[in-house]
Amino acid sequence: DNNKPDLRTEWDRDGAGVPDSYNLVVNPVRLREALRASFENIAARTSSASNVSTNSTEVTGESMVFQATFNSRNWSGDVVARAITASGVAAVPGWQASIAGPPWQERKLFLRTATGTVVQLDAFSALPNSDRLLLDRALVYNYLRGERTNEIRNGGRLRDRGGVLGDIVHSSPHFDGATRTLYVGANDGMLHAFDTRDGTELFAFIPRASIAARSTTGPGPLPRLSDPTYSHAYFVDGDIIVAPASSLTGNQRYLYALMGRGGRGLFSLRVTDPRSFAGDAFRWEYTPAGAGTNANDPTSAAATDANLGHMLGRPVLATLASGKLGLIVGNGYKSPSGSAVLYVFVINTDGSLDAVHTVDTKATGENGLAGPAVVDTDKDGKADLVIAGDLKGNVWKCDISSLNPTSGKVAHGGRPMFTATGPGAIAQPITAPMYAAYKPVKGNKDDKQEGRLFVFFGTGSYFRAGDST
Repeated sequence: DNNKPDLRTEWDRDGAGVPDSYNLVVNPVRLREALRASFENIAARTSSASNVSTNSTEVTGESMVFQATFNSRNWSGDVVARAITASGVAAVPGWQASIAGPPWQERKLFLRTATGTVVQLDAFSALPNSDRLLLDRALVYNYLRGERTNEIRNGGRLRDRGGVLGDIVHSSPHFDGATRTLYVGANDGMLHAFDTRDGTELFAFIPRASIAARSTTGPGPLPRLSDPTYSHAYFVDGDIIVAPASSLTGNQRYLYALMGRGGRGLFSLRVTDPRSFAGDAFRWEYTPAGAGTNANDPTSAAATDANLGHMLGRPVLATLASGKLGLIVGNGYKSPSGSAVLYVFVINTDGSLDAVHTVDTKATGENGLAGPAVVDTDKDGKADLVIAGDLKGNVWKCDISSLNPTSGKVAHGGRPMFTATGPGAIAQPITAPMYAAYKPVKGNKDDKQEGRLFVFFGTGSYFRAGDST
């Protein structure tokens, strides 16, 4: 891809013999159809749907903004870095991940295998038999690693790509300043880590949820990426958060990545030194496909967890009543139970999963819980309340002040603290994260609101069929 339309397939995908963006209108009656075709052509080009990330909260000589993009023509993606100055954001990128490399043979790609171990991708023959079946054949396997000689444009039979990175649609780049690393999920089935100094890919990780077969026989979903008739699918498409080194983490750094639209659940990696990432940095995966097989392993519950949905929005890290680190997140959408449920993942200092607690609101019917706000009511540095909204417009307050397998509960007698409705008493869905804050106390005796907790949120939904109308 040299950004020039020097191949016919780049300007005449429908084989009509004229450029796809050229629409001759001889009959005025066809003007609407011609304009629609032009607009659809424009929309099919490079776009961005996730948030940007910066490496600083103030402008310095090294300030950068990082943006992930996708191209819906060939379903490829990119990450670009642009300098920020007093004059604004630079028009020319400082680096582009699609150009920075490394060569496909030198990429450090890691896969969680059927046995639960994590291996670095090298020779196809070295993979377990079951994983070779899921990845189809060596030709496709190397395509997924980044080899491009077998793409159609090069005389092969595999799907053309704009670059080796998959499209990055909803996963927002996460900058970790302590290690100068940028993390983002992509719909090539991988979580990617980039060196923010030059854009070089440090490693990529493929969770079990990306590779596991979604039918009983045949290859898994990843080989479909090589099919010329590929229909877009989501893989690692959710938000990412990194826990800083502290006594709660044994002075290590742990990453948590949601599958988002790509699957139900999340996974965790140790990223203290991303430039030396190895298979033992994998911590755990709580997805139906990646569930543990030992009954004593908390992730084993994911195999049959009916409340687990597609988690959208960023999770929250907080210290729990037990003194352990907690990752707090709504269950998301399209769970088998259809209920709105709060999840609290309890993390040990070595990054392993200690327990999974849930608080079920019992509000069912194609429902789901969005990103939460966490509140420390007694100022002891530990989470006491969690507030989150659901698709029915309900705002829920959950008490986790003494969390154990049975103690987490919905406040207000199990009822929502508020329900957002519009004209005709129609429920207004809440899908954005909550924000909670105390109004500062300034000694104004006439202000009865000083010191009180306020919750801020908006309503609306833009991820379901029909939301755009």
